[in-house]
Amino acid sequence: MKNFKPILFSGLVGGLVVLLGLVVFTKFYPQEKIVIVEQDKQPIRKTSMTSAAPVDFRIAAREASPSVVLIKAKESALQAQERYREQYSSNPFSRFFDFGDMNYGPRMGSGSGVIMSEDGYIVTNNHVIDFADEFLVTLNDGREYEGVLVGRSTDADIAVLKITADNLDPISLGSSDRAEVGEWVLAIGNPFELTNTATAGIISAKGRDIGLQRGGDGISAFIQTDAAVNSGNSGGALVNQEGELIGINTAIFTRNGGYVGYSFAIPVEIVGQVYEEILEKGTSGKGYLGVTIAEVDEQVQRQLNLGVSRGVYIYDTQRGGAALAAGIRPLDVILEVNGENVRTVSELQQTLKDRQAGDEVLFTINRFGEKLKIPVRLLPRQY
Repeated sequence: MKNFKPILFSGLVGGLVVLLGLVVFTKFYPQEKIVIVEQDKQPIRKTSMTSAAPVDFRIAAREASPSVVLIKAKESALQAQERYREQYSSNPFSRFFDFGDMNYGPRMGSGSGVIMSEDGYIVTNNHVIDFADEFLVTLNDGREYEGVLVGRSTDADIAVLKITADNLDPISLGSSDRAEVGEWVLAIGNPFELTNTATAGIISAKGRDIGLQRGGDGISAFIQTDAAVNSGNSGGALVNQEGELIGINTAIFTRNGGYVGYSFAIPVEIVGQVYEEILEKGTSGKGYLGVTIAEVDEQVQRQLNLGVSRGVYIYDTQRGGAALAAGIRPLDVILEVNGENVRTVSELQQTLKDRQAGDEVLFTINRFGEKLKIPVRLLPRQY
């Protein structure tokens, strides 16, 4: 107990010293004040990134999808046989070698189309259907109809089909002129026959020339987008966010046959103009002569005794063709077209390549030694 008292006393003295020091410090040294400065209350401004709504294509898809159709194009057996005969006749080796009963068989393919009217007029690309004479059109709801070719423009790569149906859903037309680079668009079609497939992208460029001119008269002002487009999308719709048609998907840039980032569409203003021309004229493509031809050479002259040693001879005329209607016969030899000499098949084709259905062409022919001039009014191909 005696030892505990000195320790207790030392503790009390220490406490008093600390307390005295604290009193002295607070009296002679001013306390440092902490000042809270209230900031000006400015409104919070959100950036465009946070305020903009996300891109939503549900309205566009809902509006445009019922207007996009699947087109299955097929070559009939009769047309396939005619094509084979033409290839056979134009093959110079066919006279020396027997190719037997070669049959290449009917060609088939598929693509997309866009309904333009309630009574069944449909726009597509000409390259989707140019080889065929039978067309099966499948609507968005699964109904199927046989299509009939109304007309085509080979230069613009536009064709028009007609199905017998009413109360269809024609697409609403927009404007590619008002569309801007950077604007979101939707491509709707049937790639690989995957019906009503929608892919999104932006307009990458306008007025794009991709070298698809045909004879210098083709489209050279495509809409370029980065919406994914593949085989089967051709003829389908390119629409804006309101579901309005601004172009017909036509081509892709590719090195491997598949989509690699760039697709191209024909502007709707051009599509509409060609569409109206086809409806007005009934056709907007090449006239149909309807003949099977080959070149005259010494061997042909000896065998057939045609009376001439040059020119293009006709060994068959097709039903529905302009030549048969004008009175041209098998074994007639074409010497001139509108006064221009014709010696080869290629020269005849070059002379007629830009002629439209309805054009009148003057043929100078040799009929077993007799020279005749026969006017021929070219006809649209009959399907």
